[in-house]
Amino acid sequence: MSGDSLIVPGRRAVSFALQHNPSRVREILASGRAYDELTKENLSCSLKEVDRDELDRVVDSDVSHGGVVARVLPPVPTQSLEDLARQAHDAKGPVVVLDGVTDARNLGAIMRTALWFGAPALVTVKRNTAPLTPAGIKASAGAACVLPILRVTNLARALDAFKDQDLWIYAADASETAEPMCRAPKNTPAVLVLGDEGQGVRPNVLKRADVCLQIEGESRPGFDSLNVGVSAGVLMAWFYGN
Repeated sequence: MSGDSLIVPGRRAVSFALQHNPSRVREILASGRAYDELTKENLSCSLKEVDRDELDRVVDSDVSHGGVVARVLPPVPTQSLEDLARQAHDAKGPVVVLDGVTDARNLGAIMRTALWFGAPALVTVKRNTAPLTPAGIKASAGAACVLPILRVTNLARALDAFKDQDLWIYAADASETAEPMCRAPKNTPAVLVLGDEGQGVRPNVLKRADVCLQIEGESRPGFDSLNVGVSAGVLMAWFYGN
């Protein structure tokens, strides 16, 4: 299980991939009871019985696979920013743009939330972004097998391209100058930019935003923001309720 395939651990994530993107599931490795259960299903991919030690070697050491690991081809990415912008006009949720999110589990959690709230795709920079590791894929609950990622070289230029296609750019921003979410204008189609938990959205990217959004809460010294995955859920739910 190598190359460009996603390594998908856990029965829940594998079942999701089989249900929603079965043609891209290439192989399933399973052991014990999980293997016995899978033999009863009408699978269109290869199923191989292995011992748990082999499964342990396939995934990260801190990821529980529950006796099942699949090799899945990733979703076909959108061909261009212009194509994605056209999809955004019909989507229920915003295009989600990640600026420097380097934790794989946060990436997976955001993908799960984005799929739930109708985002058409994720956009990330090619460098300084978390890879889709087995831990991140499991955190996505299988969403990584369905939601495409478009990786770009320059995020600021990508946002400029979205603006040219009449998309509104929103950016999560914890600064005092940001608009409280409860009073901010809600315009669609939209792009939602989320940044690294430590530094936030970079200044050159932030200045592309039409609206900087702040999630209000009980801030205190050393505790002034939410986890980026949680912030993504709050903000996407706000858009979805439009």
